[in-house]
Amino acid sequence: EVHQVDQSSGINAEYGQEEKGVKVTIRDLEDVLIRDVGNKIKDDGRWPLLIDETGQVSVFVRYTDTNYVNVANPSNMEPERIRLALLGAVRYGKPLVFDLMGCDILHIVQERVDSIHEGLWDWILDKTLVTEEKFNKITKKEDGPEYEEKQFWARMDEFKLWVITNAEPEPELLDMFYTIRVKPAPPKV
Repeated sequence: EVHQVDQSSGINAEYGQEEKGVKVTIRDLEDVLIRDVGNKIKDDGRWPLLIDETGQVSVFVRYTDTNYVNVANPSNMEPERIRLALLGAVRYGKPLVFDLMGCDILHIVQERVDSIHEGLWDWILDKTLVTEEKFNKITKKEDGPEYEEKQFWARMDEFKLWVITNAEPEPELLDMFYTIRVKPAPPKV
């Protein structure tokens, strides 16, 4: 079943410009985000930024097979915790989710990621982390046999990055990511 996706723009009052992004309801999120029906995300080439106007996206992604990082939780933002979440997402071919919790702190996420290895954030964004096998630069001997290079090949190409916010992001972020606006479902009549 294919769902209608509203690609029209509205006016963003905060910045006085048109809202960028694909508009969907929470019901359509599985088809749009997880299944990528129509290959819109794949064809765009950028990772998704989910602007959550429902308060339900964080719950939705936590109940899917993801490595979820709540950036408002200091222990989640420890570089070693991020490194392990990233390695697990690459190794097992699943999304790494950074939930900004409505805070304008993606720059802090970038700093923490880059503290693991210089340039790591860019490798994630441009996908060379997996396409050029740069993930080897962040593995450690003590990670164990489960994280040896040969273990990554099976599902590595299924790795994804998702960023969630419930606040209107800065315009630069909208250019950096494939923007999906999750809107409340229209009332049933």
